[in-house]
Formats: sequence, structure tokens, C-alpha cells
Amino acid sequence: MIRAIIPTYEPGGLNAKIYPHWKDSPTFTIVNIEDSKYTCSDIVKLSEDLIIDVIKRNHINVVLTLSLSIRALELLDKIGVKVYIGKCKYVDEIVKEFIRNKLLRVNISKCLGGIKDFKL
Repeated sequence: MIRAIIPTYEPGGLNAKIYPHWKDSPTFTIVNIEDSKYTCSDIVKLSEDLIIDVIKRNHINVVLTLSLSIRALELLDKIGVKVYIGKCKYVDEIVKEFIRNKLLRVNISKCLGGIKDFKL
């Protein structure tokens, strides 16, 4: 089973709009995906918890998002969480795109390799 987390506007859930900035998201929606079927298993509002602690505690193995920082990508990569990005507006839409294998998988080595190879 895949346990994915998505940054969302309140109130969260499958119909929630995806929050554009990972770091400042008011809520995170956790989705269980198995055999191309999915359900919302939880909605997390951050208070004093760090998102990385929420990810570890909930056994999240995938992040679905619009964007995130290199630092966040590095932290997720260190704990074995895969990150996928796409241009979707809603949770339901990004989960369907993930199931269809239509999202871009990103990791820290790809990003750093791209920066190193970048020339003006």
C-alpha cells in the first residue's frame, strides 16, 4: 500500500485544493492508494509538529505536491520518501495522475545534477 501526503488548503480531503507551497501549507491530506483505488485516511493540521515528524509517524512513503524546496526534497530523500510533482489543482486529480503514472518523480540527485550541469 502507498501512503501519500499532499499539502492542501483547509479543510483538506479528496476535494481540497492543493496548497502551492509545501512549507506553509495549513493542512496535509493523507491518502492510502492500493490497486488503483484510494481513500483519504487522515487530514493533519500542523500545530507544533514538524511535517517531517508527521510523515515518519504516519509511515508516509510518497509526497504528491506542486513544488517544494531543495531542503525539503533533501530531507524527504534521506528518509526514503519519494516525491512526485504535477500541475494539478485538487487532491483527487493529483492522486489520479499519480496512479496513471503521469507525474514527474523528483529526487535530490536529479536536482543537484541539473544545477551542476546548468550553463548560461
